Amino acid sequence: MLPKRGLGLFASAGRTLPDTLQQALAFFSVKFTGEQLTHDVIRFSRFKSLIDNVYDSVKRIFPPLTINGKVFSREVDYDIFQPKLSSLVVSIKEPVVNIQKIKTRANVDVSGADFAGHFQHSRDDFLVRVNAVVRHAEKGELKQPFRKPNARIATNARRKSPPHDRKVSVKFVSMTFSQER
Repeated sequence: MLPKRGLGLFASAGRTLPDTLQQALAFFSVKFTGEQLTHDVIRFSRFKSLIDNVYDSVKRIFPPLTINGKVFSREVDYDIFQPKLSSLVVSIKEPVVNIQKIKTRANVDVSGADFAGHFQHSRDDFLVRVNAVVRHAEKGELKQPFRKPNARIATNARRKSPPHDRKVSVKFVSMTFSQER
């Protein structure tokens, strides 16, 4: 009688909904679910593997800042909400940019607002493209013309799951988009 987990009561919602308050407030969130992920415990090696996958994926999804040809990857970090073991939810807050270090290294006058759009665009672009890949895959329409420009997105989405583990599914959530894989 109730809708599937994560779906709104009204069909007009048209997207998956966050499962936790942290997901709703997050800049970007990843939720892993599967048989070996429970509310009470998670194997330490599994936890490390999933956290490493999220960390590496965030670095790929949100490319480093570039100013005057200089790359500023060490000047950007992310705070996260406390991970939830209801499966595993990792909710990432908005990027923390060390503006002073960038000003010193690049010898330019910049502000945090200059970078907010960069990260929002990267997040939104990733989620829109993942959504398109999922829609096409569900219809069995991952044909060459569509697949080629979206190969990087499919690869990034696949890398979120532990290697060779298809018993784990991934759900991406942000303040404006959400998508399950």
